Amino acid sequence: MSCIQIIFLHGLKPYYHYKEYAYQNDFSADSAVALSAVNTVTQTFVSKGNLLNSISIYVGDNSQQTINISVLNENGKEIAVNQIVLSSLRAGEWNQIVIDNHKVERNKLYRLVISSEDCLSALEMDSEDAPIIFKECQSQDGVLDGTLAVGFRFTYCYLTFGSVCEFLAKLVFL
Repeated sequence: MSCIQIIFLHGLKPYYHYKEYAYQNDFSADSAVALSAVNTVTQTFVSKGNLLNSISIYVGDNSQQTINISVLNENGKEIAVNQIVLSSLRAGEWNQIVIDNHKVERNKLYRLVISSEDCLSALEMDSEDAPIIFKECQSQDGVLDGTLAVGFRFTYCYLTFGSVCEFLAKLVFL
């Protein structure tokens, strides 16, 4: 079996290691504030993995309102997009929105943009300290005081020296 066949048949995927990261802007009822007079909100965050698996959104109340969710890279390029009717989510709870393993770069800035034709009053903000990955939060009117009640789940895929040695040994001895 040639080296090329081994790489194509097995690839490097069996040799990767995976680490999961989950960050959520947990808040207390005392510090939660519903968004008002806002129809677009942007939460900047730092990726802690190289795959974005899901986004969690806390919804205060639900309605028939449709929201658009986009993830943009540093250059403003849309890397993930989803459209959700709020009535399909659970009110007063965290709701997970699956992102189909969109590749992101670890430790790079990204923007989560949530918009609607109507006011985003079902979404909550927190004015207390947030996890370190959360950066500036803005509306169409400027910077907001606090961070959006959202969460992110990342996977970090990496190779170790041992797994590379194992792969090379397989190439040599097969």
